[in-house]
Amino acid sequence: MQKRRLPFESYRNILGILCLFFSVSALRAQTDPTVHISESTRNLNVSSQVEYRHRDRKFTSCSPENLKGMEGLEWYLNPIQDVLRVRRTSNGVWLRLTVRNDAGVSLERRLVFSSINVPKAELCYVSEEGFRSLEITDHSGLLYNEIVAPRPNFLVRFPAKSRTVFYIHLDAYEELTYVNFPLSLLDEQAFIEWILMKRALFLVGFLVTLLALGLNIRYWNRFRTGVFLSFAGNIVVLFFGFYFLHVRSIHSWLGWENKIGFYSYYLFLTLFLVTAFLYLFYLARLFEVPIRSVRIFVFGWLFSCLFLLIPLFQDLADERFFLLAGGFGILSFYFYKVHAELVKKPNRYVRLYFLSWVVFILSFFVKASYHFDYSHYRWLIVFSFIFLYPVHILVTTYSLYRIVSEKLWLSVTGKSQIRKSKIGSIDINQTVIRLKELLEMEKIYLKHSLKEEHLAKELGIGSHQLSEIVRLEFKTTFPNLINSYRIQEAKRLLVEDPRMSTNEVRIKAGYSSKSAFHLEFKKATNTNPNAFRKEAIIGREKSRNREIPA
Repeated sequence: MQKRRLPFESYRNILGILCLFFSVSALRAQTDPTVHISESTRNLNVSSQVEYRHRDRKFTSCSPENLKGMEGLEWYLNPIQDVLRVRRTSNGVWLRLTVRNDAGVSLERRLVFSSINVPKAELCYVSEEGFRSLEITDHSGLLYNEIVAPRPNFLVRFPAKSRTVFYIHLDAYEELTYVNFPLSLLDEQAFIEWILMKRALFLVGFLVTLLALGLNIRYWNRFRTGVFLSFAGNIVVLFFGFYFLHVRSIHSWLGWENKIGFYSYYLFLTLFLVTAFLYLFYLARLFEVPIRSVRIFVFGWLFSCLFLLIPLFQDLADERFFLLAGGFGILSFYFYKVHAELVKKPNRYVRLYFLSWVVFILSFFVKASYHFDYSHYRWLIVFSFIFLYPVHILVTTYSLYRIVSEKLWLSVTGKSQIRKSKIGSIDINQTVIRLKELLEMEKIYLKHSLKEEHLAKELGIGSHQLSEIVRLEFKTTFPNLINSYRIQEAKRLLVEDPRMSTNEVRIKAGYSSKSAFHLEFKKATNTNPNAFRKEAIIGREKSRNREIPA
């Protein structure tokens, strides 16, 4: 007997019915806002089950009357999965969360906000005991002596086999236009474990920061260049910026009840870019990059200050991503201009230095971009930044020390300028001989007003030609060359005439500035003029005593 085949239309109808059934089932599952918990529930993200009302001006606080008034209103289910994203208003935001305890015993759970920028929030509900209202707490004094605070949370008790509807009224400042963070239910053990992990990460970051700061101050004391101090300032900004963004809010710590305090992220961005531009400015001076780099530095500073205006002006807030891209674009361009010659140096410390900076700037930009809009990968971006930060500051500090101590940029500059030489038309040997005569015989360096262009005029060449000759023949820069002769003269005067004051020595050695004299002397001898004189006299007396026969 031949089997009867169903027509194509029948298959299509059956498929349509199945699709409709599954669609309705999925829709019912999505629109059911009830959260089910049991004894095994340790850490549950409930953001997708939160309902909200953001335009109620009639109800602005928790009270029995307000709860009755809101029960019959229309509520909207949070449309974003695993993150609470609701538009902010000046009157705050109302949230509603329905929780059913399926366990046969009462349970205690913490309703935790994954943001530290929730300064005001209250939770109210009706239980078997009647109307209840709770104030939010961060429990900062219990575990961390108010240094490292847990996330803001409510400790709530759920009776056995009960269904409870919670109403939450809050003000949040995680982002300018939206309440934008996950909401979770945690048992006490999971809450403590999370706190201990946060405490350990903070302690490691703090110790690494202290180590990096100590190294930069030590290197600054040795080389007396603002590069290390400016980088130390950048490290301080990074540490406290991350602290006030992820550990404890600046308004709860310092009491800044204003838009800059609530939206401290933009203050952090401004200070980071300002200190980064300052660091590059000192590097440009050290590498003797042309004066045009100063214009980029000034423009970068002024552009960085625009981030402070974002919380104050809505138009800037709407375009904040483009400001972020512009700020990092200027920073990257300035970084390239300052390091254009150093990057050509085939040295492992130079490669390590560039790798550290490039990876860090890229990760910082990605993290800053995701700060404006929550993403499922945000936790990965934040934690990668936490682990990258200590590596970056230590690697950059050490590689920068090797670059400065070995003067790696000088050889690169020399090679670059040989290709574009400005001294091909002059007799280099005769110029060097005449330069040494001016320095060693005529002691031209004793003139307080001596400048590079003055000495170049004496030699009959241009100042750029003189600068190139000093680099190629003396392996240093013009200021360092003059300072070396002046310090030698000062050392001679200190030893030969013990009655001469250090101030007279400074003047006779060619220094018009007292601070510059002591700074350069300390850099050259690792001691001050008086201590140097005392050690030299003692050493001379000992040598004389050895020469006298017993």
